[in-house]
Amino acid sequence: MPVTKTPAKNSAKPVAAVVSAAQNAPKPKGKVAVAVVSKKTDAPSPRNAARVVDYKVDDATGRPQLPKGYKPSTDEEYMSPLQQEYFRQRLLQWRADLSRRVQADHREPQG
Repeated sequence: MPVTKTPAKNSAKPVAAVVSAAQNAPKPKGKVAVAVVSKKTDAPSPRNAARVVDYKVDDATGRPQLPKGYKPSTDEEYMSPLQQEYFRQRLLQWRADLSRRVQADHREPQG
């Protein structure tokens, strides 16, 4: 007996029917969050070159020597060796001040 093939049943809806069904779907009520995507540029935004502050290095310790009256500024490279030394010295000074205060408080008579 010859075998005859029956055409396969295609239960998938045509693409046009799926798209129109999505358009006819009930719209949600209330507030809807919308994602905003920024436009991508080909080149990154230009950054200002960091200001370079000249300094000398202590031969004994290898640490930078701070120029007189040095204060870190925003146009320098963030946490450059000079800024690291500046904040290191500030923290050491702060620790010394706190130690002096604690010792002075212990020497005063409590009454």
